[in-house]
Amino acid sequence: MKRNIVLCVILLSAQSIALPASASMESLSYFEANITGGYSSSLGWKTFSSQSMDVMQKTSAGFEDFRRFSGDAGDFLVTDLQCRLAYDNIDQTKPLEFQVYNAYLRFKKIFFGSDLWAGHFKVPFGNAWLLDDHSHLLYSLQMQSLGFDRDWGAGVIGSTRIMDYALGVTLGSGMGAYARGNYLVSGRMGFGDFSSDNYSIGVSVAGGMALPVMGYSRLSDTPVQVLAAALDATYLAGPFSLKVEIDYGTWSGIPSGGMWLRLGYVPPALQELSIELEPRLWFGDFSAQPDAQAGLCVSYKFSQSVTARAAYFYKESLTEGEENSGVIQLYLFPKIF
Repeated sequence: MKRNIVLCVILLSAQSIALPASASMESLSYFEANITGGYSSSLGWKTFSSQSMDVMQKTSAGFEDFRRFSGDAGDFLVTDLQCRLAYDNIDQTKPLEFQVYNAYLRFKKIFFGSDLWAGHFKVPFGNAWLLDDHSHLLYSLQMQSLGFDRDWGAGVIGSTRIMDYALGVTLGSGMGAYARGNYLVSGRMGFGDFSSDNYSIGVSVAGGMALPVMGYSRLSDTPVQVLAAALDATYLAGPFSLKVEIDYGTWSGIPSGGMWLRLGYVPPALQELSIELEPRLWFGDFSAQPDAQAGLCVSYKFSQSVTARAAYFYKESLTEGEENSGVIQLYLFPKIF
């Protein structure tokens, strides 16, 4: 954890190095509080949405500091630091955990017209590249396929007239900056603009020697070979939205894969309300029974900084059996200055 904090300090200190005299800075700072609680038929009372070892969707409090630097030719640098202190009532050995979520520098149009980023950033793979589920009760397929949706490293982001693209070369260790001979190369090509065309389609690939991790916990210090591919699609039709992803690959030589779907509905007469249904199916090993889950989440946005959610989940797993759980959440994200 100390290593992650040092990396954050180095990265964000670099934002003031060799800045043009004419540069201007826009800074936005937010307080973040995620108050989550629920009951599970297998775990009892809990302070998280999905799993105890996952870092996202937990009761937590923290901040986000976002900065944009501009010059005569426009924006040339964006930085973001998002940290929080999370609470887990199940893990009594480490009930409080300091988490670094975003910590990156993004240099604009610096690499053949593309953006270059360095730090702790999204892994360009699947629908998680387009989503930010850390504050939600539902979550994408990437936590099961690659095992993490953010990683330490560097990458390129850009677009052409017909597609957008992203490439990352990262440690393959997720939230923690661990180096044990591990690495991950990943990339995604996207077609269609969801904001203007009402659809997008993406193709992703990833490969390397990744560390088996769950959040900040290393399950092993021995990297394993990971090869994965994903096809994702998003479509908007009036008040309905549809997100789909299919993943396939091998983890330590074992074929695995699955599919994920999220169907959303926003009533035209009540834009603050959102209803989402999310079934998923995951084969950790195609020779065994898959893990199945269905989630239903209702969200209400009281303001730009206050959102309340309630969700029900049903899970069926070969190793853990059946589980029913209900979770409620109050998410606060007010601007500080």
